[in-house]
Amino acid sequence: MDRFDLRSADGTLVLSPPTPDDIDRVTEICVDPDIQRWTTVPSPYTRDDAVTFLTEVVPAGWEQGAPTWTIRTAADDRLVGMVGLHEVAHGRGEIGYWIAPDARGNGYLTRAIELVLDAAFGRMGLELVHWRADVGNWPSWRAVWRHGFRREGTVRGLNVQRGKIKDGWIGSLHKDDPRTPVAPWDGPGTTAEPETSPASDVPGTTAEPETSLTADVPGTTAEPAAAAASPSPRDPEALVRQFHDTYALPRGRRPAERGPRPRAHAHGAGGRGARRARRGRLRRGGRRGDVGRVHPRHGRRRRHP
Repeated sequence: MDRFDLRSADGTLVLSPPTPDDIDRVTEICVDPDIQRWTTVPSPYTRDDAVTFLTEVVPAGWEQGAPTWTIRTAADDRLVGMVGLHEVAHGRGEIGYWIAPDARGNGYLTRAIELVLDAAFGRMGLELVHWRADVGNWPSWRAVWRHGFRREGTVRGLNVQRGKIKDGWIGSLHKDDPRTPVAPWDGPGTTAEPETSPASDVPGTTAEPETSLTADVPGTTAEPAAAAASPSPRDPEALVRQFHDTYALPRGRRPAERGPRPRAHAHGAGGRGARRARRGRLRRGGRRGDVGRVHPRHGRRRRHP
């Protein structure tokens, strides 16, 4: 694949293929503790790792149709992050990214992902873009949630980080899907705040792709949104209340709130004595009453056919 640049509509951001001139800046960024925590970059990260990434991994990816771009501010050409598509085959690919600690909170990643998705579904002709991250990597999820990704579920042992198996989230975006959130934000923090600490599955400094964003979003002023608690399956009343709330049905009164039950009466007049007399006649083969008949073997009522 021929290398190409991407530019934001407002002209403030440029995505361009990395070069060996970026070795020192990549080394500086990838020692960040959050990137070390959530991605598969080598730890500790050295300059030699950056050399391998920029001179071997990135060129090989472009040749195989799996591009990687640096995220740069147009005003000063400063490298502020990395984004790319890897495992590109059969009309699909997987997105990955990270953002430098000193560049978080400026919306760079949001715009960069938008540009990459436009290229993926346009110039590259992909039909589906996947995303994955370690469980708990909310900033990584927030970055793609904004663009309409659907988090499909949790897979045990999905990711491998430096030889350790980790449970992961997986999500996807189809080319025909809306590019806006399709579900309410389900994680901590506020959705109005721009991304403030991302790093996720960019092809790493080794042949293994990175798999996530950084830690939770600092600096938000709103209270974290509490996830709605699901009722316990051991509490049937809570499940009934949830059903009524979901479908806007009126709730019945609890047993303790109900008044005394009305006393039951037998058909016709006579009360308990009349019922006893009627049973006696039926047992002796008398006339059939209008309430049932006695089974000849064990005296239980059964309805008339």
